[in-house]
Amino acid sequence: MLRLLDLFCGAGGASKGYADAGFEITGVDIKHGKRYPFTYKRMSIEHVSMDMLQKYDFIHASPPCQTFSITKNLRIAQGKSTDKIDWLPQTRQLLLESGKPYVIENVPGASD
Repeated sequence: MLRLLDLFCGAGGASKGYADAGFEITGVDIKHGKRYPFTYKRMSIEHVSMDMLQKYDFIHASPPCQTFSITKNLRIAQGKSTDKIDWLPQTRQLLLESGKPYVIENVPGASD
């Protein structure tokens, strides 16, 4: 069975699709994942090592999209902060360096 690492896994929506396709899933997210239905590791992307990535056949990543989402304008209009960290460049670099096949999923306009 192929092993998939789901970075920024959230509640596991993408993970579920991969599991249905036959992958063995491990999810990683900084938030508590007590309802995440697969193997879960609570950690920041900053602590994901190259050794960890090498244990998987495929990597899916869905970095937070608040930096690029059109809904950020709603937060601005409400006088709220939009100072979210853009994890996309670091995530892309990490995955490129891993040499593993990967997918990065995000909103339109989320590229550098």
